[in-house]
Amino acid sequence: MTEPTYPERLDDALRRVPLPTPTLWPATRTNTYLLGDRQLCVVDPAPSDAEHQRTLRDHLRALARDGVETVALVLTHHHADHVGATAWLATELRLPVLAHPETAARLPGLVDRLLQDGDALPCDGPAWTARHTPGHAAGHHVLVRAADGAVVAGDMVAGIGTILVDPDEGSMRLYLQSLELLHSLAPSVLYPAHGFELRPAVAALERYLEHRHARAAAVLQRVAAGDRIPEEMVPHIYQDTPAHMYAAAALSVLAMLRMHQEEGRVSHDGAHWFLRADPA
Repeated sequence: MTEPTYPERLDDALRRVPLPTPTLWPATRTNTYLLGDRQLCVVDPAPSDAEHQRTLRDHLRALARDGVETVALVLTHHHADHVGATAWLATELRLPVLAHPETAARLPGLVDRLLQDGDALPCDGPAWTARHTPGHAAGHHVLVRAADGAVVAGDMVAGIGTILVDPDEGSMRLYLQSLELLHSLAPSVLYPAHGFELRPAVAALERYLEHRHARAAAVLQRVAAGDRIPEEMVPHIYQDTPAHMYAAAALSVLAMLRMHQEEGRVSHDGAHWFLRADPA
């Protein structure tokens, strides 16, 4: 199989540049997407090291020599493996940075224009629209091309590995609601930040929802069985997960527990979790 030449042309108005980032294993790269044909929005300028930042800049300069103008940098959310080149590239190429207000609040001084749910991006070709999909992060956006149902999905889904919902900055309840929103849009293809595209997209989202609901049910079962902290639950629920990933799995369990607490199924005494019907 021939290695693609980057930026990889996915269709007439979408390109992809995967570059190394300090992201969550087993992923090792974050996809930067170039939306538009002759006027581009650069989604998630991700690399944090100077070599790969220069690589991304040089790709954009090469396109400029062919008459393709970069008009904006767009962030799906604030996480470090999505924004590493943003400040440097904005200065190098004199570009505005667009993001959701919650993302802007977490990146003080970086964002020039706020993107609200339903706002159109300033690239050319078929229109791309930002849709607010909180859960993985409060300011998470996906980008939807209504003309054909393509979605640049950020960290809503992954083509490699899984999506972590950190309970200290995300919400499993909102993440599941955002998955339902994406499902309701009936996308044709999902372009994730890590790994390759997911097709058929609706079936992929249904698998995500089924998997997360099964995990949520398993967490309740472990509380009913007498487990009182996430670390006790992980070996039972994540038997398919390597032990070195148990710390991340415990965060997912905690995110599930907090969702169950919000929805009235469990309670927390400051140290331990109980079914609401259980005496603390």
